[in-house]
Amino acid sequence: MVLGMVRGVLVARAIGPTGRGLMRIVHLFNKYLSNAHLGILHGVSKELPMAVGREDEADVQQIEDVGTTAVVLLESLAGLGMVMWALWAPDTLPG
Repeated sequence: MVLGMVRGVLVARAIGPTGRGLMRIVHLFNKYLSNAHLGILHGVSKELPMAVGREDEADVQQIEDVGTTAVVLLESLAGLGMVMWALWAPDTLPG
């Protein structure tokens, strides 16, 4: 724990306030994108094992395909929205 605190201070001093701000923006985007699936991953994690248990290969494939497509689309839309916001509203960004 102490080593982590020392490392944090040294990294913060090395990259400066601008670098730290950029790290925070990337971290913020990462946090938002981790929730952009809107719960679809949780639904897939419940439905998929039941389909595997029923040995219903067609249902397994459909759950995987629909879940993957939905998550990729939602996360892409969320990422595109954040990039558009950053480009067209730069005065609202911190720093």
